[in-house]
Amino acid sequence: MYEKQILQLVTQEQYKKPLQTDFYNLAIAYKKINKPDSALHYALKTIELSDTVKSDINHHYYITAAQIATDLQLWKLSSDNYKHAYNILSGNIDKVKSTHILELEKKYNLTEAENKVLHFKNQTYLLAGLILILLLIFIALFLYQIKQKQIKMLIVERNKLLEREKEMLHEKQANLLDDNIKKAQELLNKQLVLSFFQQISMQNLEMKNFLYDLKINPYIVENTVIYEKISKECDSFQRKTTISNSSLFSDSKLTTLTGISAEDILKLNKSEKLLLLLLTVGVDNTGMAVLFNTTADSIRNRKSQLKKKLNQYQIQLNQPINE
Repeated sequence: MYEKQILQLVTQEQYKKPLQTDFYNLAIAYKKINKPDSALHYALKTIELSDTVKSDINHHYYITAAQIATDLQLWKLSSDNYKHAYNILSGNIDKVKSTHILELEKKYNLTEAENKVLHFKNQTYLLAGLILILLLIFIALFLYQIKQKQIKMLIVERNKLLEREKEMLHEKQANLLDDNIKKAQELLNKQLVLSFFQQISMQNLEMKNFLYDLKINPYIVENTVIYEKISKECDSFQRKTTISNSSLFSDSKLTTLTGISAEDILKLNKSEKLLLLLLTVGVDNTGMAVLFNTTADSIRNRKSQLKKKLNQYQIQLNQPINE
């Protein structure tokens, strides 16, 4: 009854695979309890389902049936099952080989494709590297040209600057030569003027002495009219021959020449202003002695006193006072 129900299920496709496993398990179980006939029966049932149920272990079913047939000394049946097992196993081996071959071919094709992709990438990288190198060379050449232009411009500017400096040097030398000529001319003029001043001063001194001698002459003193007239002329001559800075330079011009402020100028008397003016224009002690109708030693004393006064009031000059 139970077996009939099982055989009915064999016709249904969804039960074939589980039934094949059950038949095989029954065959193994009967074989273990030493019932080879029942074991062979279910082994053959398992083989019958092998034609419709494809499995990688179908060769085991044939080997089991062959072993049971051998135990029953059914040699032909055993031989046939071994042949089927061999054929299935060979087919499985061929299938595995084919599968491995296909996998190897796939791997080879994949490797070849990867190699092609890698080769393409390498070519791309190489091309990009070459482009980058060419770009760098172009940039380097461009920067080099710019640098060369800058160097040329700097050389041109330097040459212009050197020419300008050369012209300025020539101009400076010419101006220096002109200044030297002017200074020599001014010195000559000063010497000439001083010589004239000296002659005039000597004449004035002689005239003063002459008038003074007439003024103290006993004979003239007794003659009142002549004495008054000579005294008047002597005083007038004395006033006219006295040098005054107001007749030469104003205080504003003296400020410009010496650098002394207008407030400090007021602290000096006429004689000190005149002495300071002569010092500024470069008149030496001998020349000032002639102009002041005195000696060089007296001029030195006056300069020393002027220097003390300037230090006392903290008055600064453009140039120091030399003894």
